[in-house]
Amino acid sequence: MVELPPEVWLQIILFAIPVSNFNWEYEPFEGHDDVVNERVKILSSVVLVCRAWRAFAERAVYESLKLDSRASIAALEHETDDRRKAYVRRVVLSYQNTQISPAAFHQPIDPARLFKRLPNLQILIRQPLHLRQKQGYKYQSYAEESSFPSLKRLEWWGGNGDVTSLDDILQNAPHIEHLSLGGSYTSPRPASAALHLPALTTLSLQRTDAPFMNQVRSWRMPHLAHFVYGGPPAPLMLDALLAHFGPQLHTFELARRIYFLNEDYIMLVLRACPALHTLAFFVNITMPPGPVTNGALRVVRLHGALLFVDSVVNWETLSAHFAFLAGPALPALERVVLYPSHGIWDDVVWDARFARLHRALWERKCVLQRADGECMSYSVRWELEMSQGTLLDGY
Repeated sequence: MVELPPEVWLQIILFAIPVSNFNWEYEPFEGHDDVVNERVKILSSVVLVCRAWRAFAERAVYESLKLDSRASIAALEHETDDRRKAYVRRVVLSYQNTQISPAAFHQPIDPARLFKRLPNLQILIRQPLHLRQKQGYKYQSYAEESSFPSLKRLEWWGGNGDVTSLDDILQNAPHIEHLSLGGSYTSPRPASAALHLPALTTLSLQRTDAPFMNQVRSWRMPHLAHFVYGGPPAPLMLDALLAHFGPQLHTFELARRIYFLNEDYIMLVLRACPALHTLAFFVNITMPPGPVTNGALRVVRLHGALLFVDSVVNWETLSAHFAFLAGPALPALERVVLYPSHGIWDDVVWDARFARLHRALWERKCVLQRADGECMSYSVRWELEMSQGTLLDGY
């Protein structure tokens, strides 16, 4: 058996496990918590093998911390190794650990203190308050001298009376590029002055409320290019937001929300965003658009989640979307991309009915590809054999 140095083994292991996704650039249909958790789980076992492996893998283990228990918070409070604290790039907080509660077993975590302890912290996530938990929390305002110079990405779920803590962070995070907000932000005190987020490129609104969306309209975000919308189900409010920011948007994504079937959000977006390059949505839970034209759109990303209802494809909705994409409404359209690359779409694309949808795109020279970049080829013979049921496996 060939003996390899520990550092070589570590590199082999790092190549074999999920890659850490600690970034602040927009990614379509993002949902990387499972990848991060799996990575941490594997690396936590690697460091137990021997001292040498622990030394090499320690940095990767400390990249992401989850502070959701008495033990995890106490461990951070008593950590004296500055080297380990410098490894931390991502922290996940539970809602209850950042708010004042009569039942709290410790003082709420102050993000400002967190950043002083962790100088290279770039991503901060506060998870939502679970529905089964009572709203017995008081809002926590942080010190005016708070500073978050290294913060690049903030994912923050709020509760009633909680807008103050969000303001405190955003007003003191000049380099934040990715902001994801969810929950309620109704404040018992007057709203702060309009926020200026000079570096922000991606804004994601997830299940928030209409009053807060109205407040967002006053924010200054000169470099905002990517917008992910997940609520509330208020097309007029979204229309008002896009009246401010629509002309500057490069990408618009509709999140996974069933109520997008009730109103024509795509038509609203295409009308309000004349320079839009990319549109992304969940194809089976989004209403096919009505008559609208957009001469700038070049890429459409379709997610197949919920494509099957009781194991049956909703061909009516799928066909309506493809008819719109292949029609004259989007003259600059170059690519339609299917997410995920494999799995959901596999049974669909081998159906003769999908071959006809693919042909309509092919005839207008629009490329159909999977999310991994693989282009899906089309030929008349291929469609004919599919319709006759004579297509050979692996063709």
